[in-house]
Amino acid sequence: MDTATPRALASSGDGGEPALPDSHREATPKNEDIISQDTDVVEGTHSRTPSASSTPRPANVQDDSSASSLPAGPEPERTSDPLQIAAQVYPWMYMSSTLDACFKDAEATAKRDLETKAKELEAEEANISDERIRFEAERLIEFYDELASDKFAKEAPTIMQHFLSHGDSCTECESEALKIASQDFDLDYTSGPSPLAIFNSMMDKLDRLQDEAIELKTRISDLDPPGNDEENEESTAARTQIIPLFKACLPVLRARTANLAMAQQLIEGAKENYSMALHLKMLEMDDSDDYDSEDN
Repeated sequence: MDTATPRALASSGDGGEPALPDSHREATPKNEDIISQDTDVVEGTHSRTPSASSTPRPANVQDDSSASSLPAGPEPERTSDPLQIAAQVYPWMYMSSTLDACFKDAEATAKRDLETKAKELEAEEANISDERIRFEAERLIEFYDELASDKFAKEAPTIMQHFLSHGDSCTECESEALKIASQDFDLDYTSGPSPLAIFNSMMDKLDRLQDEAIELKTRISDLDPPGNDEENEESTAARTQIIPLFKACLPVLRARTANLAMAQQLIEGAKENYSMALHLKMLEMDDSDDYDSEDN
């Protein structure tokens, strides 16, 4: 390698190139500068040359250090340039605003659809409600028609009313009979009905109430039991609920009959006692008349 400098070549006058001006001479690099630059290039080349430690290993050989922990990646550089920040934020803002607009449109569309469907459902429910009310009214009319044409429907209310009135009459008559049986009648009555007539009238009332109780028991027992009529399920269900109520009246009627019989016994005993006292009174009167006649 020829180490002669351009300045040496310019100074030689043997068929060489003409000498350069001073300005070009000062701009021309010296040998020391070139050598230093070459040295820097060589050193940079050596620094970029891979070392023995960085020589790639075969694929089948595993590096324990790399397997144990992966090197952390470089952290992103943070910038304070407003233009770069705006360039980074604008796409996200645009996407967010676009999605919000899409969501609002979808929500408005769904809301309109729901309102339309709600109105349709309200109209359908109104029609269904009207049909249901009409259907229930028709069933009630049919049920009442069946009750009006049925013997059970005609007799059941009458029997129940008679049963209630019979209970009131029995209570009143039993109280009156107890009062009469405990009353001390005067044998020398002068006005009003005789005690025997009162006893006989009370016995007639008690007999009549007993006959009514027997009639009620017969009518309740003769009520038609509920049948299995599939066409008239409501009538069958009504009878199924009403018949047990009437059957529960039978023990009450038996208790009333027993109370009336006891009242009759009280009246009969009071009547016998009064008759016996009256008979004794008449015997005393006869004896006194005989005694007076003998004295005369």
